[in-house]
Formats: sequence, structure tokens, C-alpha cells
Amino acid sequence: ALPSGHHGSAAAPLSQGRRQTVAPRSHTRAMILAAAALLVGVIALLQLHSHRRASSDADASAAPTAGDVQAPATTPTIPVAKTSPAHHNPAGAPTAAVPVQANSLATPSHSGVVKQVLPKVLPAAQASIQGKVNVVVTVHVDAAGRVSGAEVTSPGPSRYFARISQEAAQQWLFAPAEDGGPTEPRTWNLHFQYRQDGVEVMPAPAAR
Repeated sequence: ALPSGHHGSAAAPLSQGRRQTVAPRSHTRAMILAAAALLVGVIALLQLHSHRRASSDADASAAPTAGDVQAPATTPTIPVAKTSPAHHNPAGAPTAAVPVQANSLATPSHSGVVKQVLPKVLPAAQASIQGKVNVVVTVHVDAAGRVSGAEVTSPGPSRYFARISQEAAQQWLFAPAEDGGPTEPRTWNLHFQYRQDGVEVMPAPAAR
């Protein structure tokens, strides 16, 4: 048997050791409960999000598509041709130069001419004319009235207008020679005059 004094001192340390053991267990249990509550909250949020997403998909699938909506019937309209009003040109206002069409035919200005061809003038070249440009081309005509040769006898200030004058002169046709008349080639002078508003040709038989 131990003395009473020794028995009391041994019991006190034993009680303190039990308290120290119980305290960590209570702390661990509290942490587990907090973690479990957090996990439950996360699961609840995930389920709520999934439910909202499923509801949105259901609404989207129930909404009518562009192909399901029928367009209202419309009455077909008949197009009406519109005519532009004539432009009013006040007195004294300058008019735009009209370009000469390619190889346009003009009414023969001489009884001995069957067909006369006007030169093809580029719009830019015609717009650059200041005043008048004169070119003279001499053509040689055979007995059938066709041009057998053409030469520029007065080229004027521009080689371009001289060239297109010669090209046009080669396409002219003249009256054939009369029966019993001279069979040698006849000669004509073609005077081309260029302006911004057009081209004029003045043919004349060359003096023998």
C-alpha cells in the first residue's frame, strides 16, 4: 500500500494526460465537420448550376428556329421602267464633246464619192484639240473606184491625227471610171478637219 500523499500526486498527472488527449480529438472532429459542410455546399452549387443549364437548353430547344417561322405573304410588285428627265442646258453653257464612233460612215459630200469613212478618234485625243487640226491625204483611185494608195501630203501638227486620217482614207470608195474614159488612176485630195465636236472631211479631185 502506498502512502496517501503519494497516491494523490500520481492521480493528478493522469487526469492532465487525458485532457490533452481529448482536446486534439475534438479539434480534429471539428475540422472534419467543417470540411464535410463545405463539400456539401460545393455539391449543392454544382447541382444548382446543372439544373439551370438544363433549363436553358430546354428553353433554347423549344424556341422556334428561323426555318420554322414563315414569312408573311407579300404581293409581287411589277417593276416600272423609269425614264431620266432630259438635261436642261442653259443658254451659253458649253456642251460636252461627242466622240466620233469607230469607222463611222458619213454621207458622201461629193458626187464622185460612193463611200467615205471617218477616222476613229480617241476621246482623250479629241478633248485635247485646241481650235482645229487639219490633215490632207492624197489617194489614188483605180478604174473600179477602190483606193490603190494613200499618202499624207499635209500631216498637220500631230502624227496621231495624220495616221488615223490615212487609215480612214484607204477605206474610201469612189465612182468607177466611165466607159471609154481614162484608165489611169485618178487622184483625190481628202482634207480632214478635226475639232472637239467632231470630224469633217472635204474631198476634191486633184488638178491634173
